[in-house]
Amino acid sequence: DNEEGFDPDLSVQMDTLPKDDQGINSVISSSESIVRAYNVQVVDGNGDTVSSADKHKISVKVPSALKDNDSVKVIVKEADSYSVRILEVKEGYVTIDNAAEVTTIAFISEAESDYLIYILIGCAALIIIVSARERERVYNTAHRLTYILRAFQPVIFLHFTLRACYNLC
Repeated sequence: DNEEGFDPDLSVQMDTLPKDDQGINSVISSSESIVRAYNVQVVDGNGDTVSSADKHKISVKVPSALKDNDSVKVIVKEADSYSVRILEVKEGYVTIDNAAEVTTIAFISEAESDYLIYILIGCAALIIIVSARERERVYNTAHRLTYILRAFQPVIFLHFTLRACYNLC
């Protein structure tokens, strides 16, 4: 699209990039991952790449993994430099304005929730371990007390017997 409307002589060709693309991975953090990435070319009716000063817009369908988001993080490569953009999702598509020099588009997903899950699992495991040790300690204490009482059972029996005899006399 351009400011005057859709140009039927131009089309966008998009080729899927691998998720381990070094250029894009150098821009994202370790808690982020590439959902889908594309090489983008605007071509004319003859199949020649178009590079013009016109302010083109490119609308791209959002990958299904991100379709429920209100906005998505997108890495855009223009003129050999990467930029991060947060784009609003409208009817399943994002629109990149001023896209005449865009050569790469990558949808990025945040993996922050994974860390939270790992922390919760770790806390639950720690609680289970501590409670098991506490239960074992209580069991061992009760077992020792029972053993001591059984060892002194004859002495206790003798004590109560002598006391009963003393009370009778």
